[in-house]
Amino acid sequence: MLHNLLRRLTLPGAISSTMAQAGAVAASLTIFAADLATAADIRLHVLYVFPLVTVALHCERLLAAGLLLPFIIILQVLTFSRQESSLSAILTDTLVSSAAALLAIGLARGMRSNHLHVLNLANRDALTNLLNRRSFEKLTDREISRQRRHGGLFSLAVVDIDDFKKLNDSQGHHFGDLALKGIARILVAHTRQSDAVARIGGDEFAILMPQTDLAHARQLCAKLERQISCGVEITGYPLSASIGCACFEQAPPSTSEALKQADQHMYQAKAAGKTPAVTNCKAEHK
Repeated sequence: MLHNLLRRLTLPGAISSTMAQAGAVAASLTIFAADLATAADIRLHVLYVFPLVTVALHCERLLAAGLLLPFIIILQVLTFSRQESSLSAILTDTLVSSAAALLAIGLARGMRSNHLHVLNLANRDALTNLLNRRSFEKLTDREISRQRRHGGLFSLAVVDIDDFKKLNDSQGHHFGDLALKGIARILVAHTRQSDAVARIGGDEFAILMPQTDLAHARQLCAKLERQISCGVEITGYPLSASIGCACFEQAPPSTSEALKQADQHMYQAKAAGKTPAVTNCKAEHK
């Protein structure tokens, strides 16, 4: 229990920004009351570093720590003024405490930045900055679990770039990489914020669409196919895509099975002349 609590407190983003701020204010007031209640030779003001670090670690905006710092400084000045008789001693203690607080905030923000950077590298495709296959499968696993508990539906699309090998062979891999980045931008630009877009293979992408029915999945597939075909100015090369989509009104057995079904329809689209193929999978999972 204690280990899990410490892990949440020290892992950036493990607790919400609102909870971190509320807890930091409550902790600061508790430290202030305890500091006033103890003898002058017992210094507790060093404990203020903990609420400051908590806010700096868990809040997305630095402003949260920036607002907490003057509040804590005021509490410290009030404490010093009651415990110190010399103005110079009060000023010195306040300056030293403020410098230590700024250092703690700086170190905590650096730790947060490094953690989020490593997390992004682990979850994102390095070339396109889309979700990678592992992250996409985890996200789809959660969507399937949600559907089993609460019902609803979701759709899953697989996008495959046509004749991508010919592009690499004729123009070089560098040009192919630029085209993949352009495709990624098109997919992100023409899907909803609630959708998840991933690169799951060399020239293969996937889109998870929560609470999306067959009709809307069909519309999106057709829209993406048109946008990719018309996206020469973005990709730098005339491309087309084969798109397959499966709509699940009942939870599929697994993410791999859901991807397999969408993949099958993608190959049907490719064989039919690169027309988006869509199916409603309700009947397949009764």
